Amino acid sequence: MEDVDTIYAVPAELSKEGLDEQILRLLRLESRPSDMKPWLDLVYRMHHPAGEARIAIVGKYVQLEDAYKKSA
Repeated sequence: MEDVDTIYAVPAELSKEGLDEQILRLLRLESRPSDMKPWLDLVYRMHHPAGEARIAIVGKYVQLEDAYKKSA
């Protein structure tokens, strides 16, 4: 399998390679056309976020210099 930049891209890559069809065939389940668009939209939104978020971390042992990385 090709390397992907995020684990969320794996289902789409496996679907492209036909793994879902193989599993359905082996389990003798009815095959229907797959719709990966919602999943691909999710992966796209992860790579192209609409905004920014500021994240803070609260720490108990902040006196220890090695306990937490300080941001600029």
